[in-house]
Amino acid sequence: MKVKIKPGKLEGDIDAISSKSQGHRDLILGALCEEKTEIFLNNFSDDILVTVKALENLGFVIERKENSFLIKDRVDVKNPQIDFKDSGSSLRFLLAIGNFYGENVKYIGSESLSKRPLKELIEELEKNNFSFSQNHLPLEARGYFKGGKFTFRGDISSQYISGILLVASKSPFESQIILKSNLESKPYVDLTINELKKFCIDVKKMENSYKIKGGNLKSPGKLYVEGDWSNASVFIGANLLGSKVKIRGLNIDSLQGDKEILTIAKKFGSKIFTEDNILENSKADIRSMEIDIKNIPDLAPVLCVILAASTEKSRLINAKRLRFKESDRLFSLCKMINDLGADGKIVGDSLEITGKIKGGHVNSFNDHRIVMAACLASTFAKEEIIIDGAQAVEKSYKNFFEDFKKLGGNFVCYR
Repeated sequence: MKVKIKPGKLEGDIDAISSKSQGHRDLILGALCEEKTEIFLNNFSDDILVTVKALENLGFVIERKENSFLIKDRVDVKNPQIDFKDSGSSLRFLLAIGNFYGENVKYIGSESLSKRPLKELIEELEKNNFSFSQNHLPLEARGYFKGGKFTFRGDISSQYISGILLVASKSPFESQIILKSNLESKPYVDLTINELKKFCIDVKKMENSYKIKGGNLKSPGKLYVEGDWSNASVFIGANLLGSKVKIRGLNIDSLQGDKEILTIAKKFGSKIFTEDNILENSKADIRSMEIDIKNIPDLAPVLCVILAASTEKSRLINAKRLRFKESDRLFSLCKMINDLGADGKIVGDSLEITGKIKGGHVNSFNDHRIVMAACLASTFAKEEIIIDGAQAVEKSYKNFFEDFKKLGGNFVCYR
């Protein structure tokens, strides 16, 4: 799908969509319980649907309602096969869980997902009673989780840590996760631990390790997934640039790491207003800034566009992990900025941004966050912006263009 957008500010109010990060975790934990669990979400993104389908392929009976999934029961399946499509979270969270429910499980996915890091997680699982046909998709897995010690570098993927914590919650054996360096994207692990508490599982946190003993999961019955700060950052960014969008349903006390967008907005001079579950922020004068995105990689596309509203040089630093997203996001962000008339330059693991966005024609690289970032750019561009592959946004935000239109976004779609 190709989208052509005319420049213009946004104004109005929207509901924040349910957090994809929390949704994955709650669905998986709900399935691991013996009791029924109902998970309430207001947005069924492609990635969430991948996790639901994966659980169904493992035998779970899940009733899909208008705004929730009711996990009811489970039937036996033989040699299940799971297609993770483009969902890295689903893959890493479920990789070791599948063998609770099948002696031999086959995992497949898209070509881009087969290139994303998995080797270190597989190596640690193979030290602990698992065997895999290879260290990337497609692969077959055999084994059964019986706890153990798992050692990771902290700069690989926080999803490895979360994946072990999730599978360990089902096992009565003790598991220990040891970190060889400081953990990047730690807020995502904190989120996992918080969701585990809701299912009566405690995790002991130490200086460079985590300990967990599961086997006693208890369903909370019903869980309501909070609003997603990653996707809401697009509209918070639009407000920084002069739009007037009110966002309902964001938890100001959330553990989601991308709530950091508020701290960054304040550094630019934006004022934050919260009342009656509604968040609004004021316009700010965008100036040169250096932003460390080591712990907030999903904010990089929005921040990249915001910084390109200034003529001064700015930098996103510690961006190495952007290379292993839905696209090589460091490359695709740099190209997007250049295609929109500003000047982006990759320097090591940093992205330098100079000049101001004008408009232009960009490729999404099948990356949902590139699509949303390009739409954000249209709120202050001087010329039209055309996005190829705009359907990629459905990976995390199914009704993004509906909300964009509701707020005054002026665009046409070509399929």
